[in-house]
This record gives sequence, structure tokens and C-alpha cells, in this order.
Amino acid sequence: MTNGLMFMGKLVSDCLLSAGKRAYNRRICK
Repeated sequence: MTNGLMFMGKLVSDCLLSAGKRAYNRRICK
């Protein structure tokens, strides 16, 4: 894997992770 791909993968996984946390928090708040 090149550094560029690893960086992109990290950005995507961080994005999915934060989106999942927001959805999880919304379920708890309701």
C-alpha cells in the first residue's frame, strides 16, 4: 500500500467512525 492510499483509507474510516458515533448518540438522546 502506498502512503497516499493509507492516508485516504484513514480519512474514510475516520469519517465513517464519526458518523457512526453521531448516529449512536442520536439514538441515545431520543
